[in-house]
Amino acid sequence: MNALSKIGAWIFPWGKKPPSPEEVLNWAVFAEELGFDSVNMPWHYTLPNTRTFADFGNKHLLDPLVLFPALAVRTKKIRLGFHSMVAPVAHPFAWAQYFASLDVLSGGRTVPGLALGWWPQDFQVGGVSSTERGRRTDEHLAMIRDLWAGRPITEPGRFYDGTGLVVEPLPVQNPMPIWLGGGMKSVDRAARWCTGLFPGHPTIEELTTSIRPEMDAASSRHNAARLDLAIITDIFVSDNRKWLEDFVRPRLIARRNALSLTEVLNSPPGRDLNQPDGHVIWGSGEDCAEQITELLRNGADYIVGDFNFHGLEDIEFAKARMSDFVEKVVPHLGSLAKS
Repeated sequence: MNALSKIGAWIFPWGKKPPSPEEVLNWAVFAEELGFDSVNMPWHYTLPNTRTFADFGNKHLLDPLVLFPALAVRTKKIRLGFHSMVAPVAHPFAWAQYFASLDVLSGGRTVPGLALGWWPQDFQVGGVSSTERGRRTDEHLAMIRDLWAGRPITEPGRFYDGTGLVVEPLPVQNPMPIWLGGGMKSVDRAARWCTGLFPGHPTIEELTTSIRPEMDAASSRHNAARLDLAIITDIFVSDNRKWLEDFVRPRLIARRNALSLTEVLNSPPGRDLNQPDGHVIWGSGEDCAEQITELLRNGADYIVGDFNFHGLEDIEFAKARMSDFVEKVVPHLGSLAKS
């Protein structure tokens, strides 16, 4: 097991500089060449009308449903994670069959991720009400699990009719993983139907005092296997504290507060904004390695890193940060390979 076996990279089908399909595919190949365990991509119908995304100045979005089969062919061993599909906006059979086929195409490298969703535009396009998203997602997860297990569906549900539907071929992986995107409110749902939970940017204290204990308790309640805890976090490696403070911090603040970068840079002194400290991995190579080690020692099982502020900077920027990570952090992660 190598030091990157528990670390994946988030790549995005959008950006302030709109990426081409070839650029996104090359980004994934680059991640594989560096040794990352997975590439992970979010799925949405369209970009939301939030101030953070308004900073992009475009609505450019490549559909991951199109990109991932190409990624499966262009790569050999890196795992392919959807984090996350918005479950309620399509029939569960559609997701079940798509992921099964992708798992066959990729030779068992698919990591499906599903979430309740929150972007209003996704529900607008999907033609469903966001107020039903929890109940719809429950029905999704139950039906998907039945379809992948080959269990017959004999009667319609409240929202979706899967009667008589069969997924063939079945996924290569058995059981097929599912990571549920969400925080504490999603723990019980994940324990009932999923193999993992995928929250964003938790602190060590949140891991040890709430998230991991509740996950283990929920698994026990449902007589389920221990849930994997895969976390999202930003990763920026540098010995240059001025660059981290002057360049990285404002962009992280914009992300954490759903603001534009301009709003953050022009904020009056003393404005109360959520800060990234404790929620991200940043600093020198040794500092970052220590932060990763502490996350994994305190309940996290996997880390997916965002290397370009969710697309605010371009792919070349992300590649440079990923290279910095492998060059400056991985040498200090030898102990992880033994865990």
